[in-house]
Amino acid sequence: MDALSSLPHIVGGLIEGISISNILYGITVAQFYVYTQNWDRDPKWLKLYAIGIILLETGYTACVQRTQYFYSVLSIGNPLLLTKIDW
Repeated sequence: MDALSSLPHIVGGLIEGISISNILYGITVAQFYVYTQNWDRDPKWLKLYAIGIILLETGYTACVQRTQYFYSVLSIGNPLLLTKIDW
């Protein structure tokens, strides 16, 4: 199978996986929002832990979006870029 014929499968799988990841990130943000509305009696370490988790998840999602942009936008017309690691 040559590189051009497998390109839709590679990029399509990437987009599907990232879409699922984004849905899960949205659920996480919604849970964090609900938690912040009710965290008055929780200890400070638990609040900081929740903030840390949401910050890490946000950073991870930004990195994943950058990777998706590289492979699905910048590499169009140059399938050899699919063999390159973006970072």
